[in-house]
Amino acid sequence: MDARSKAGCFRYGGGILHRRRTVRLRDRRALEAPADGVKERLRRYSDLLDEIDMQRLRLDMMRGDMGGLRSPSYDSLGSAQADPDGVHRKAARAISLEERIEADELRAESEHDELERMVRRVPHAMERAVIRMRYFDRMSWDEVAFSLYG
Repeated sequence: MDARSKAGCFRYGGGILHRRRTVRLRDRRALEAPADGVKERLRRYSDLLDEIDMQRLRLDMMRGDMGGLRSPSYDSLGSAQADPDGVHRKAARAISLEERIEADELRAESEHDELERMVRRVPHAMERAVIRMRYFDRMSWDEVAFSLYG
């Protein structure tokens, strides 16, 4: 029996393997390298979304603290009892945080668009659905499984 005994098959280590299913180790590593890069980008994207959520919570807490601020009250001698500089510092910190959140949101939107283009190239619809649910819709693995298989 020659090396190619049947069309599309070949002898390998005593057995016959289908050509399409056999990938040399070097080729497999070359195929896995881009996938690892995409996985890392998806993980970083998910982390960025988590960071934005945490910063929004922080901003809401800052706004809540600022909402509790009252105008200074004056004692009988006419001196103010509140710290007007503290109000300005809190407002400036809140504005700065808001600007950072907006910048992160723009980065996340841009990254989402790029990742979506990559996901569209995945050949199987089920794999695309899993990626979108897990990373774009931010579902847990249990929620993804339940969504797909009920």
